[in-house]
Amino acid sequence: MKITVRFSAQLRAAAGEAARTVEATEGATVQEVIQEIAELYGNGFRSLLLDSEAVLQPSVLVFADGEQVLWDSPAPLRSDQTLIITTPIAGG
Repeated sequence: MKITVRFSAQLRAAAGEAARTVEATEGATVQEVIQEIAELYGNGFRSLLLDSEAVLQPSVLVFADGEQVLWDSPAPLRSDQTLIITTPIAGG
């Protein structure tokens, strides 16, 4: 099934692109796809996204079709879903 993954903020800069479409297996979770994406872009990107135990960094937010995904609650994916992976932006 096709999943669109969009990056914003520093994750977009580290990935070198704003989005990527990936093929996920039936029954895949958001967490599994994020771990696969982390490996695709190399260590610099991976360290922004995941800690040394492959857990989402506390400063990263993930949304599946507009709803926030909590890392410790497996979130099954549906075909044609869009994931947004971002870091909060502060400023005034």
